[in-house]
Amino acid sequence: MKKCLFNLAGMLPAMLAATLTFAQGNSVAPNFDASKSLAPAPAMSNAHARALKDFNRNNKTAPAAQWRQIQDGFIAEFTQDGIQSRTAYDKKGNFVYTIKTYGEKDLPKEVRKQVKSTYYDFSITQVEEVHASDKVAYLVHIQDGNAWKIIRVTEDDMDVYKEGQNL
Repeated sequence: MKKCLFNLAGMLPAMLAATLTFAQGNSVAPNFDASKSLAPAPAMSNAHARALKDFNRNNKTAPAAQWRQIQDGFIAEFTQDGIQSRTAYDKKGNFVYTIKTYGEKDLPKEVRKQVKSTYYDFSITQVEEVHASDKVAYLVHIQDGNAWKIIRVTEDDMDVYKEGQNL
């Protein structure tokens, strides 16, 4: 089990390489060059129809999502109750991942307790909840003065994913 979670944790850098960058405040989806590949999804292809069916089955209460076609498939984005969600599908319409972005108040209490017990002087500024391969990982952005860290929390592990100083 731990090996599977470390595999998920190992996949996170690739999946999140282009996601929200704490120091720069940029929001971009993985494998996604906003200047080149962002375009409205085409008319319903079989792959898109499969993605749409899966999305609707797993997000029954979601408001209308904005669909975009990217080089590797499709991204569906929506915001509900202050939580931003991005779900990615491959070209065949198969689920790849979901990233939910929110604040400290929506972080599960057990994850918050785990982070705060170690980083008690830091404030939680943002959370990215990543669902992939039937696993969940949390990227918890914390800050204390000019120091910031992104803490990666999985089912049975917590480590520093990134850290730095604000200028």
